[in-house]
Amino acid sequence: MPDHCHFLLRVDPPVEISQIMNSLKAGLTFDTGISKLWQSRFHMRIVESQPEKVLQYIHMNPVKAGLVDMANQYPWSSASGTWDVNQLDVV
Repeated sequence: MPDHCHFLLRVDPPVEISQIMNSLKAGLTFDTGISKLWQSRFHMRIVESQPEKVLQYIHMNPVKAGLVDMANQYPWSSASGTWDVNQLDVV
């Protein structure tokens, strides 16, 4: 999405969501060279049931925004099949 990102994460202790977001923001800021890439805050919702519905919402977001016709066409989405999202780890 041009103006926001969605992530569906499982965060296991002792890792905290703020650690993950700080690492993500720092890494992408460094990689892009854009110093004002992120807002200082982030919005978070805790999903206690039916994460598959949340994932479907995330996948359909670019379609609803009119960026693509089908969710798997958006290259930055896990719906595209570009990444093995089950193998990603944050250290």
